[in-house]
Amino acid sequence: MVVIVVAGGLSISVIFATGPQLHDAWIDATVGVLPIVAALCATILLAAYFGLKWRPMAARGMTELLGGLPILAMALAGILVFANERFDNSEAKVHEVRLLKHYTATGRKSTHYHVEFESWHGRHREEFTVPADTYALAREGQVWQLRARRGRLGQLWIESIAPRT
Repeated sequence: MVVIVVAGGLSISVIFATGPQLHDAWIDATVGVLPIVAALCATILLAAYFGLKWRPMAARGMTELLGGLPILAMALAGILVFANERFDNSEAKVHEVRLLKHYTATGRKSTHYHVEFESWHGRHREEFTVPADTYALAREGQVWQLRARRGRLGQLWIESIAPRT
């Protein structure tokens, strides 16, 4: 279980460290893999229950497992979102969208750069967190190109984002 949690944490770190993050797509991808995560967690619980059923410390073992289940579920979700992006072999679709707004959000120790675009798939807008050098190129009303992929597990993710040249 420790290996799964560490792998999940590392995969989430890699996802956030590479490329622009589509806030809504991260939520959609996480929600999209929840049935798989639920099935895996249920399988682990059932295997543990039947494996510990006749042991003298069964109640303690199941309590510890149940206590760690939320962390395990988050780690599994991170691994599945990572796999959705890294093992994706779908064709990238380029969407041209207009930049509606760009702004910064400053915390105690960091600054986050945000850009908002008109949606290309029926939502009101799409928001990204981008690196400072990408943010420096932003001018409201500009047309940008977003390369989106469908994902190995069918969850949308953004490969690249840049102003149209």
